[in-house]
Amino acid sequence: ESLRIATTEVTTRVLRAAHVVMTLLVEWGAIFLASSAPLSIFWFFGRKSPKLVIMMVTGAFMWLMGALVSSIIWVAVVPLKQDPWFMVVVSVPIQELFRWLYWKMLKKAESGLNTLASDDNMDITRDRVALISGLGQGLIAGPLPLSVVLPELAGPSSIPSLPCPALSFGMVQAIIAAVLMLLQTFWNIIAADAWEKVGAACCAG
Repeated sequence: ESLRIATTEVTTRVLRAAHVVMTLLVEWGAIFLASSAPLSIFWFFGRKSPKLVIMMVTGAFMWLMGALVSSIIWVAVVPLKQDPWFMVVVSVPIQELFRWLYWKMLKKAESGLNTLASDDNMDITRDRVALISGLGQGLIAGPLPLSVVLPELAGPSSIPSLPCPALSFGMVQAIIAAVLMLLQTFWNIIAADAWEKVGAACCAG
């Protein structure tokens, strides 16, 4: 009888330890899944240039400033705090406004700070600047949905995804975070290219 009890206790402890290890693997797997593509972009296109690193950090700061303004409006307009559509209508234009302001700031800095001058290890072009500054915005915007569930992924239980039972909820959120980071990056490239063409057309006109 004592042997059976000891065996049961050992089995329980092993299963509990295995479950803890499994939840930690899911948590770190979600982190790596969300960050692999953005970090790869930074590794190949931005890490060798101190100027691009500064632009990436500044882009992240501008996104935070837009989020701060959106939050202030959300707190100030009390009757609409419970309506999700209100924040979508307000926050998206504000974020794009700050994206445009950052682009204008970079345009002003091109001549004064010579931001497009090539570093020793890398040529700096407007497209590369748009890519890296958009990546900075994405590195702040993307992890937000994942950060909400990361503490839950550490255990002691896992959270299944109802629409896709084969994946945990954390892995789905990691995919969403990765997509958001890439979208922010590509949106910035498209927007910067459009603003450059509009500015060139206005100057030509």
